[in-house]
Amino acid sequence: MPPSTDARTYPFPLGRYRVLGRLATGGMAEIFLARVDDGGGPDRLVVLKRMLPALASQPDFVTMFSDEARLAAGMHHPSIVQTFDVGRDEQGGCYLAMEHLHGQDLRAIRRTLHARRRTLPIDKAVHVVGQVLSALQYAHDLRAADGSPLRVVHRDVSPQNVLLTYDGAVKLLDFGIARSQGHTGKTRTGTLKGKIGYMSPEQCRGEALDGRSDVFSAAVLLYELTTGRRLYKAASEYEVLKRIVEGPVPSPRALDPAYPADLDRIVVRGLAKAPERRYQSAREMAEDLEVFANDANMLVTPLALSTFLEEMFEEPLAAFRAARDGGQDLALHLVASAEIADEGVDLEASDGLPVPTAADRPLAAPAAGSGASRSARSPLGPPGGAPSIAWTPAVRAHPVPLLVMAGLIFVSSAMGVVYFQHAGRPALAAARAVRGALASVGQRGPATGHLEVVTSPPGAALHLDGRAVPARAPTTIEAVPLGVDHLLVAELPGHHPEVRHLVIHRQGATTRVELQLLPRPDGAAVDPPR
Repeated sequence: MPPSTDARTYPFPLGRYRVLGRLATGGMAEIFLARVDDGGGPDRLVVLKRMLPALASQPDFVTMFSDEARLAAGMHHPSIVQTFDVGRDEQGGCYLAMEHLHGQDLRAIRRTLHARRRTLPIDKAVHVVGQVLSALQYAHDLRAADGSPLRVVHRDVSPQNVLLTYDGAVKLLDFGIARSQGHTGKTRTGTLKGKIGYMSPEQCRGEALDGRSDVFSAAVLLYELTTGRRLYKAASEYEVLKRIVEGPVPSPRALDPAYPADLDRIVVRGLAKAPERRYQSAREMAEDLEVFANDANMLVTPLALSTFLEEMFEEPLAAFRAARDGGQDLALHLVASAEIADEGVDLEASDGLPVPTAADRPLAAPAAGSGASRSARSPLGPPGGAPSIAWTPAVRAHPVPLLVMAGLIFVSSAMGVVYFQHAGRPALAAARAVRGALASVGQRGPATGHLEVVTSPPGAALHLDGRAVPARAPTTIEAVPLGVDHLLVAELPGHHPEVRHLVIHRQGATTRVELQLLPRPDGAAVDPPR
């Protein structure tokens, strides 16, 4: 068994690979650089994405990871990162092996350009987005073995997931949160995934999605790459959501009258709020971009893109070549020079926006004389007069141009509560993108709400944020802070524990949460994660 995450010795074996070093850690997976260890075969580097060991004991997460890994492994397109292998480690967790890509993602490229007060040349921006659209169309057209459409939607077309290699290729990364019709997990209606600033209006509302949602995200990329400005950015992610859903369709020519009119029309159509007014397929938008590029005599070859990247990233490339020419192990050089993301870093957060982290949230004892009846109310936090709980924003910006897995976010139609979950189980460290937005609501005074918890079967013991709730379900917990990611655990002997991440949003109102506890075949109790 490989050493633990906290005290790991490299290299160590994982299936037919030798893991050389960790490149990044996200909420649900670790990313490693590894070498194929097949005894005398070619010395080939791969990137391993492995489920965190803490999640390996949860069957729903294993199923989710396996399903999505198999989806990625079945994709073969020159602009989609290639997944070679899917396996299990000795702890029962899943991993997948992907091609190692030496290059930079669009977020790193954009930051480098911004530091030099430059923008990506329009011809290269059009070329990159065109390649992304080609990859998306391929994914949208995927069919099962019986010929039925899989209806894959990427859901996270964002700068972090578009990589430009130093040899001039464009690669779309991370179909790890893509949703297909053939997915075996049961995702609740209204799931919302991805990075907030690149979501379509229908994705923000938690509606059913099709390929036109990815078209919107690609249009956001095109806008930003050709103007050098973020499109949907605000003081809070709640405001970002509102701008995407309610704001006017932006025109690049409003910023720059010299912006090409034909390209402006493509961007504006791609950003249409209503899917029926948008391009109806990624191919349709790609065709218009191709016509625009031909009319403008734009021709971008892999060599031209490679030359541009070499100019932008001269120093890291020079260091790589020096290591190569000096006979160093290039794999170890890549690991040593990678930007390592700290444990717990929110890789899914939007660029530069603070991500709030919670202080301890103690549960006070119930008031004297209160019972544990069906209508019992359990107060959260100190009794009246105690200081309010402080929430400290943590700004973490670790550009990691590799695959990360985002979780699911379920938003109720009334925006009253946000569930972080997958397949009826929690995405334990899922995407926290909306959390920062809703946290702003909690800065307007005594920002609390009530949480009514009902379990089936009734009588489950409850823990909220690691502290025992005095009453069993059904019960109502009072004074729950708004805008904070809370962890609710329900336990009943002979049943699987149910764990739910949620954010309360409506001040003074009662939000109802219903939890279904599934019976265990053996009737044994299992300790849930805390």
